[in-house]
Amino acid sequence: MHVTQGTLNVDPDDLLRPALAALGRQPVSIVAATGRADAPELPFPVPPNAYVAGLLDYRELLPGSGR
Repeated sequence: MHVTQGTLNVDPDDLLRPALAALGRQPVSIVAATGRADAPELPFPVPPNAYVAGLLDYRELLPGSGR
């Protein structure tokens, strides 16, 4: 699963916190992007099945999904 906060609204409480709270209990791996290269960390605990980054190269995350 992938969830990104985006680059305009970068408050992780709006999307990342509720998404990780819900998906953190599921048998999936989660890749979460904060949308900020200068702030790749989150100000709250992250579930063990989640990986967090600031910005992602979607060609690497989703190979074969585009050019």
